[in-house]
Amino acid sequence: MGTNPLLSSRPVVFFDTECLLCNRTVHILLKYDRQQLGYAGLNSTLAARLLPEDLRQQPATLVFYGQGKIYLRSRAAFNILNYLRFPWPLLRIFAILPVRVTDYVYDRVARNRFAWFGRAKACLVPTAEQQSRFFA
Repeated sequence: MGTNPLLSSRPVVFFDTECLLCNRTVHILLKYDRQQLGYAGLNSTLAARLLPEDLRQQPATLVFYGQGKIYLRSRAAFNILNYLRFPWPLLRIFAILPVRVTDYVYDRVARNRFAWFGRAKACLVPTAEQQSRFFA
């Protein structure tokens, strides 16, 4: 869909395209990010090029790729907050908690995401102006 983020240095949020919670989260990110983030499914061609296979096999894992580094789960979420408009970056205060605590909370939600929120009935379809921010 868009240009290669490796060439544009655009950070990318990789998400589970079948997860309704993940799709809703991407909608929120699109509304509040400063148009710096790119988006791709964990099953995308871009994910196959940038991410190790074991990560692509774990759809319950939010992955953030930025500045050549891969961040997972709660650390991915905290890094994504840096790209959002106020007041979302204030949530980074929770990054002072130990990773084992924030990842525990993340894992509980991730394990139950389909039971609590359901599955996406349709693919996330970006608007015309958002298309350049999505990667196949």
